[in-house]
Amino acid sequence: FERKEDWNAIPPATLSAEDTYVFWVDVAIPKGTFEGTYATNIELLSGGAVVGSVDVQLTVWPIVLPDESDVGVLAELDHRALFQHHVHFDASAPPPSADDWSDHPRRSQMDALLLSTLRTLRGHRLTPVLPELSPTRKVNAAGGLVVDWGPYDAVVEPLLSGRAFFNRVPLRLWPMPVEGMFSPQPDTTRRAPGSTAMLDQYLAQCASHFEQKGWLDRCYALAPESSSEAVRRFAGSVHAANGRVAVASRGFPQDMRPYGWPDFPYTDLSDSVDIWMPPAQFYDVEAMDQERKNGRRTWLSADRPPFSGSTSIHAPSRYTRVLPWQAEQLGAQALSIGRVNSWPAASTRPAPDDCVRFDPHVLLYPGRAFGLNEPVASVRLKHLRRGLQDAAYFRLLHEHGLGHVVTTLRESLVAYAGSDAYRTHFADGRPIGWADDPELYDAARDIM
Repeated sequence: FERKEDWNAIPPATLSAEDTYVFWVDVAIPKGTFEGTYATNIELLSGGAVVGSVDVQLTVWPIVLPDESDVGVLAELDHRALFQHHVHFDASAPPPSADDWSDHPRRSQMDALLLSTLRTLRGHRLTPVLPELSPTRKVNAAGGLVVDWGPYDAVVEPLLSGRAFFNRVPLRLWPMPVEGMFSPQPDTTRRAPGSTAMLDQYLAQCASHFEQKGWLDRCYALAPESSSEAVRRFAGSVHAANGRVAVASRGFPQDMRPYGWPDFPYTDLSDSVDIWMPPAQFYDVEAMDQERKNGRRTWLSADRPPFSGSTSIHAPSRYTRVLPWQAEQLGAQALSIGRVNSWPAASTRPAPDDCVRFDPHVLLYPGRAFGLNEPVASVRLKHLRRGLQDAAYFRLLHEHGLGHVVTTLRESLVAYAGSDAYRTHFADGRPIGWADDPELYDAARDIM
């Protein structure tokens, strides 16, 4: 008990009278709330005494935003890091060695933590995915591969059916658990005998299982980033297992030599890749438009200015809010923001400052620094949600035949992004192509 107490021990916060502190408060308006004006107040307590109070007035409009916008936003969650930073493992109950904690003494705590975190991300209108989660794999005496899908399905099925979420809306995108299986190896001759056949066997079982569960239409298999040849081999194995599985690549389809990249090793991978998801710097509007016409999907990966907005803590709030606007403007069908909880080792007991030094794009903080047993959302995650609410207005306007309003606002606030931000070549960026005044985004919301 004393060790557990030490694990959660957090010194009280001391606020200086000379400094200014910014607080973010979420007030949820349930569906079905009658339109009108509502009043409340927020009190700041110190030692049980009220030291400050803020009156709040809310206007509720007769509008219900769609649960999702047209562009889904993929947010990768490292569930292992989540457990390490929030669950107290000791000698009597060490952390599970694999992705099966069904018999672990801390199972209830781990399940509740994971569900709460996924709901937090979902509540911010994101599509959370678990790229590190895999089923248990074993080789039997006959040399065949045996995959135990039970623990994996226990986590994934509620997410893809919608049962895990309060609005009962299922996730519309999910990665096939192959990301760690095809890590690049410098010398393929040093692979264990039969490893290639074992990988093919595993892919076939993945495809068969996803088909039985009815998940194939939502799944994607992310190709390794090592080389064009590795992508081609990966895609060949995946499509051989089931041609309906979409192969996603963080590469891009266009030849970069016309854009000033000398000696660019261009390889046409159109027959291998089903989904292109390059960083914004290499998202060429014309090339991606042509890929969509050829039946492929195009997703956008958040990058850096001037090619896209950013989730970095060093970026202004409107650089985060603009990301959904840019994805819509570029014709992307999804937006990837990468890992949201890339944290230092749990043994270092990192504070929020340590987390942003480790990865400035981190969008969740370990809750232990705040005396909590679950992660805390960053303010940047709130600004991203505002952008996604804007995108929900886009969808609502389109449904009511007011798409021209969306087009006008988007062209006004987001003049260009992606490869349109090039000046003379791909490494020479123009000034940012989006509005830098936060009041303009609020004005656009009012117009919508």
